[in-house]
Amino acid sequence: MLRCRRYAKAIRQAKANLADARKRGEEALGDWQELARELFTPEERSEAKTEAIRMFEQAEAREERRKTGRRKRRIA
Repeated sequence: MLRCRRYAKAIRQAKANLADARKRGEEALGDWQELARELFTPEERSEAKTEAIRMFEQAEAREERRKTGRRKRRIA
C-alpha cells in the first residue's frame, strides 16, 4: 500500500513538473551549453562532441548504402 502511495505521489509530481515545463516553454529547460559546462570537464565535452560527429557520419553512411542498394535493385 505504501508503494502505491509513493507511486501516486511520484505521478502527481511528474504531472505537475510537466505542466510547469509546458507553461514556461524553453525557459524551463535552461541553457544546455551552460549546464554542460558546469557538469562536464572540457575533455568530456570534447569526447561527447567527437562521439556525436561519429554517430552522425555513421548515419549518413548507412543512408548512402541504402540509396546505393535501392539503385542496384532498380537496375537489376
